[in-house]
Parts: sequence; C-alpha cells; structure tokens
Amino acid sequence: AYWWPKAFGFRLDPFWGKVSFWCWVLGFWFAFMPLYILGLMGVTRRMRVFDDPSLQIWFVIAAFGAVLIAAGIAAFLVQIFVSIRKRAELADVTGDPWDGRTLE
Repeated sequence: AYWWPKAFGFRLDPFWGKVSFWCWVLGFWFAFMPLYILGLMGVTRRMRVFDDPSLQIWFVIAAFGAVLIAAGIAAFLVQIFVSIRKRAELADVTGDPWDGRTLE
C-alpha cells in the first residue's frame, strides 16, 4: 500500500484501509491466542476429534478470528475497487504523496 501511489498515480481509500487493518489485527488475536492457550492446556495439534467438549469454545473463538482475517482480506479488495473508482478524487498530482521529500 505504501508504493501504490507511486506505481498507479492515486492513493488508496483511507477508510477501507483502516477497516482492513483492524480486521487483520483483531482477527490475528482472536484466531491465534485461543490456540496458544489450548497449547498451554496440553492440547495436541492436528487431531481430528477432541474428547473434551469444554475445549470447543476456544476453537469457536479461533474460527471467529479466522473469519475476521477473511473480512480484512475482503476489505482490502474493496479498498482497491473503491480506490480505482474514485481515482480522480484520490489522484496524486504532486509526485510525493507522503511529503517525504526524498528522491524516489
């Protein structure tokens, strides 16, 4: 996303970028922290069936996190689509979209 304005001449839509960011961050925490907790509880990986039904809530929370990550990917694709549709409004006419004052 950083080099997008230099490559295509317009910036990405900031709203959908923030939605994508927060879905990714929260999705990561919801997807992987329950799995770390389960590992500390002694649950082994790659088992098809678990005998203890009290573990199910942790797997449901992890699945919710995976859905949030998928929503973050979808938000990124929406961001690209919206940015292409609004490219005249998001155009970079300066050649220095981030005011970096560097040579690239």
